Amino acid sequence: MTDEMLSPAIANAAKSGATNVEFLKGNIESIPLPGNTIDVVISNCVINLSVDKPAVFAETFRVLRPGGRLGISDVVADDHFTPAERAERGSYVSCVAGALTFAEYRDGLEAAGVFRHRDHADLRGGRRHARGDRSRGEAALRRGLCRPESHRCCER
Repeated sequence: MTDEMLSPAIANAAKSGATNVEFLKGNIESIPLPGNTIDVVISNCVINLSVDKPAVFAETFRVLRPGGRLGISDVVADDHFTPAERAERGSYVSCVAGALTFAEYRDGLEAAGVFRHRDHADLRGGRRHARGDRSRGEAALRRGLCRPESHRCCER
């Protein structure tokens, strides 16, 4: 996290009453924590920005305790785009250039040591998911466009 990210994160934790969270300033490719010490890692639109995704996955699973969980929400590239096509689009939308495909995510996580991977539903329908507006999100739930159980969960 950067200094610009820390202030709102701390404020949001306080606002929600969360007392069992800690925010660290550091590098996602070299997490400044000992191994097997973290219960849950949540990554929201960050991995696509890293230039060394294998290091991100390796570090994540290094710090997770046995039974720890990883939740990822990120930009995902269509499977038919080549890395060159993604880079070209990245000049228009910067986070697309670093986006992985579903297969690349799966392969990277497996190479880093995911012991159990749960895929409760095909997330490709998630592209239609409402963009953060609670009322639209609730409407999407009612219409069956997304379900709370429709997420990927990786366990160590």
